[in-house]
Amino acid sequence: MKFNKKIIILIIISAALVSILVSIYAKYKPANIVKTVDNSNSKILSYNDYERLFNNMVDNFKVPGFEVKASTLGDNVTVIDKELSFDKRQYLTLDGTLNSSGTKPTDEQFTLEDKAQSKQITIGIFYTNSYIGNDLLGWPNNDGFANLNKSLSDKCSYSVLTYKNLVILIHQSSVDKADINLMNETIKSLILVLKNFK
Repeated sequence: MKFNKKIIILIIISAALVSILVSIYAKYKPANIVKTVDNSNSKILSYNDYERLFNNMVDNFKVPGFEVKASTLGDNVTVIDKELSFDKRQYLTLDGTLNSSGTKPTDEQFTLEDKAQSKQITIGIFYTNSYIGNDLLGWPNNDGFANLNKSLSDKCSYSVLTYKNLVILIHQSSVDKADINLMNETIKSLILVLKNFK
């Protein structure tokens, strides 16, 4: 078999190029897509801790100029259409049922209101059995959407935090315009309470 010199040179160059590309890929290959969670601080809150945290917040959480006006402290159960929970439960309770031996709701909330009764901050704390992490998941903002009724969209703001196995919703309503600085300070205060909860 006789090979043309050009073909041999092309094969050598191709082999060298493949070798270079493989070594570059090995050096800079993408990180593994599946990330592991640092479990050193991932201990989830027990249901009893969740109840203690909620009770503590209702009694002690402060926003200057606001006071707690309503809460779900005590007996309370939310009944839902089972389809809304992917057919998992009909009641927002720990076991998804309503029983007389002590219902354990997994959704609690309290509402603070300013003295002028022109602004409200509602904080919902929702219990899950799974570690989620500590993060601000979202803070939707309707500014800049030309087709929205601005006088309506300006009146509320909400954000969603996670802490260990809790989902926390912070919602502000206002007669006039939601105050972003107030939301910032409320979120910072919540994070401080969560970090210091024992």
